[in-house]
Amino acid sequence: MQKSIKKITKIKKISLSQKVDFTVELLEQFYTAKKGQIYISFSGGKDSTVLLYLARLLFPNVVATFFNTGLEFPEIISFVNQKNNINIIHPKNNFKFIIEKYGIPYPTKMVAHTIDQIRNTKSDKLRDKLLNGCEKGNFRKLAKKWRHLLDYDIKFSAKCCTFLKIYPATKYKRETGLSPVLGVTSGESYLRDFYNNKQKNCFINENTIKLEPLKHWTQADILLFIKKRKIDISEIYSKGYKRTGCMFCLFGIKQETQGNNKKNRLQLLRETHPKQHNYIINKLNFKNLLDKENIKY
Repeated sequence: MQKSIKKITKIKKISLSQKVDFTVELLEQFYTAKKGQIYISFSGGKDSTVLLYLARLLFPNVVATFFNTGLEFPEIISFVNQKNNINIIHPKNNFKFIIEKYGIPYPTKMVAHTIDQIRNTKSDKLRDKLLNGCEKGNFRKLAKKWRHLLDYDIKFSAKCCTFLKIYPATKYKRETGLSPVLGVTSGESYLRDFYNNKQKNCFINENTIKLEPLKHWTQADILLFIKKRKIDISEIYSKGYKRTGCMFCLFGIKQETQGNNKKNRLQLLRETHPKQHNYIINKLNFKNLLDKENIKY
């Protein structure tokens, strides 16, 4: 197993059929190592739909688990409900409670976390490092283009991901003993790519915590596989959405507004889901931040 992983990760260009074979091998190894005690983390998006399809070709009765954060598109909820053998898990707290207590998810996870630390840490040394860097470099130093956010009377935080996704998944694993299989593909973020590169030569055994068997797939691979196998995906993709993450998340929206004339996700949401758009803009009062940042909505 270790040799096959090293071999395939050294190949820069491999065919989709090779990637499928490799994914199947990883799933079989993980299933065996865990004695069948695994679950498919199913978000209802196209990546996890492909993962569930492959997993159930091998193990028809493998359980899938949907962590309903309360921020999913109605089309995703409907699509998930059409699948069989799906456990649906709800978080303890809702999004409104989390952002009021901890802060809004903007502009990126790293920046939101850094601002939160600068404002709330009791360590002057850490605060100075986050503001000015240190002798070891400027990693995590707050960039100048985001310094103005410190002057806003608005809290920023990445804790919504922790409370709505990580905590429920951790609790679920503790209570069931099942290990997760995640539909993470390449290029989803700098941090994920960094993690994937570090882990590319690992091999699976009983101590493997989780499996990401699609991490060598690209989005082009996913779309081609869906087309070739004629796999049904959520109708949300027919409404102009390329990704189906949390409806109310503002991470990365500033970049969507710059350098093109295309609609950002909030402008699209206004057209496709006006009720949800009104909720985020007016009920959650994101309008205040968006106006300050000159982000169209």
